[in-house]
Amino acid sequence: MFYDVLTDVENNANLDLHERNKFLYIDWGMRAIQEVDLRNVALCYVFLPTPRASAEEQKPFGEYLTALAFLAKTDLHLNLTANACGLFFRALTDAMKLYGDMAAEESFSVAFQRNMAWIITEEEDQKSFVELARTLEQAGNDTDFSALTLDKVLRAKILCDAYFIRKFQQRAAKRSQVTQRSSAAPESVDDPHAGNEN
Repeated sequence: MFYDVLTDVENNANLDLHERNKFLYIDWGMRAIQEVDLRNVALCYVFLPTPRASAEEQKPFGEYLTALAFLAKTDLHLNLTANACGLFFRALTDAMKLYGDMAAEESFSVAFQRNMAWIITEEEDQKSFVELARTLEQAGNDTDFSALTLDKVLRAKILCDAYFIRKFQQRAAKRSQVTQRSSAAPESVDDPHAGNEN
């Protein structure tokens, strides 16, 4: 729980924390878990890389999990929003490369607009995310991230979620087609009457 005002009752004084607290605000909304959420969780369990997967396969998911850790550690005293957001964008970039949606020398801007236009339809929003990713990539110790709120970090996380789920759905559909084809193929059975002409 975060507070906007602390009251010192002995001295009848208020300490206004609203400005420092602003970056911590997220409107999570009020919604119950739906069946689609449970299906997505199951899909993730099936298609997340195993411990024996290559480092390249594990990399985007390691970055994603580290970003979640930074997000969980962010509070009034320790603002890790830039770290979390940067890692979400790095996870998205590495995932697009892993799944063949981004060439090695391709810019994030081009790959992002090609692969994420289905979720972010407004061109201004696309530009805003690309600019944020560029700022985070080029950030130095003196970069000011006071305008970077948890709400923006959450949106970067949602982009990762949407991309991963879409890739997992595509892989599940492909696996289902292969299974259907193999089960529909007729079994080769030796015909005992083959060669007998009556």
